[in-house]
Amino acid sequence: MLSFAQVPALGGGSGVSLPAAVVKGIAASRLWREAAVYWTALAVAVGAVALVYLLLRSRHGLVLTATRDSEAAAGSLGVDNFRTKVWVYIVAAAGTGMVGALVFLTKLRISPEAGFSVVDWTANVIFIAVIGGIGTIEGSIVDVVVFFLLRALLADFGSWYLIVLGAAAVVMMLRAPQGLWGLIAERFDLRFFPVQRRLVFDPAALRLDHLKLTKADFGRLRIMEAEALTVLAERRESLRCAQDQASAPTISTASTQTASILKPAATTSRMM
Repeated sequence: MLSFAQVPALGGGSGVSLPAAVVKGIAASRLWREAAVYWTALAVAVGAVALVYLLLRSRHGLVLTATRDSEAAAGSLGVDNFRTKVWVYIVAAAGTGMVGALVFLTKLRISPEAGFSVVDWTANVIFIAVIGGIGTIEGSIVDVVVFFLLRALLADFGSWYLIVLGAAAVVMMLRAPQGLWGLIAERFDLRFFPVQRRLVFDPAALRLDHLKLTKADFGRLRIMEAEALTVLAERRESLRCAQDQASAPTISTASTQTASILKPAATTSRMM
């Protein structure tokens, strides 16, 4: 922020306003300009959701998941972790740039404080990610709605709404780490953008009736089962014999010691 504040072309620390010619070029009136910005923002939001969904569903999504879980394991499988991080950063930077341009068109003025606001670009984004559900596209969409509703309801309380948002985020992290959408998905098994990989149990895959097995095949299976049981029984018997042999020296040693103790006692009784 300090670096951009020193650039005269950007207005320094006071910022710069959008030229009037550019504003009139967007639309002739304020109503049409706001409508154009709204539909542009909606198109960018839909495009961003589609891009993230398709990206996570592709093989690049598997690479990102592997890198997130373990960079060492992903690298051992041939994943270039540095290259993956670079192109993800480029894609995210492109999306952030488009959002910044829309903010500029909405406010008609931009300043270093607005462009690098901790509240607008850090606290609110973290709140949206935590409340909605980390790692889900639906959670971000749901919590955007929740965030704007809370901000509209708490607008008359000044900066107290930030305290309420922070308290809500802390309670959600402690009570429901999966977020609002995580609770909904767990309760109703509802997913509009399934990007997680899950193991699905298919009982039909374990059935053998779709396999064309003959009686000879079943006979071979029975023979293999009998041989496996025989080998298992032989191993158990050999293990039992080994245990008996290991315990036999201990018993003989104990018997020898007992006999050596009793023999002097018997000799003494005879002498008396």
